[in-house]
Amino acid sequence: MVSSQSLEKIREALKEILELNKEIKALLLAHSDGAPITSTLSSEEESLVLSAILATLAALNRKIVNYIPLNKFVYSTSRFEEGGIFITPVDGEYLLLVYYSKNAKLGILMRDIELLKKKLKKLLVSL
Repeated sequence: MVSSQSLEKIREALKEILELNKEIKALLLAHSDGAPITSTLSSEEESLVLSAILATLAALNRKIVNYIPLNKFVYSTSRFEEGGIFITPVDGEYLLLVYYSKNAKLGILMRDIELLKKKLKKLLVSL
């Protein structure tokens, strides 16, 4: 269970990254079992549905490494006509989904995601 104080600090970290990188449109932090922790999405329903999909995609990526010797799942990205999604584990049992615009520069996006992951790892340790 996430304390309200920890949850508020996590939300602040998500908002900071949104302010830092305007090409990031939304963020979702979820438990690896698909339960949403918090997000910047516009509705709770979106968070619930995307958390479940996020857990499924991460599990699929982990399954792939069982058959192809790629080692540990680090991140996955998918590009679409209007943008993309970036999926990455955060400290083992948590997953981060980043929804970004089509104008996002992948290198800058990855830098900002790594900054966010470092902050989240520190905050999640206290859970």
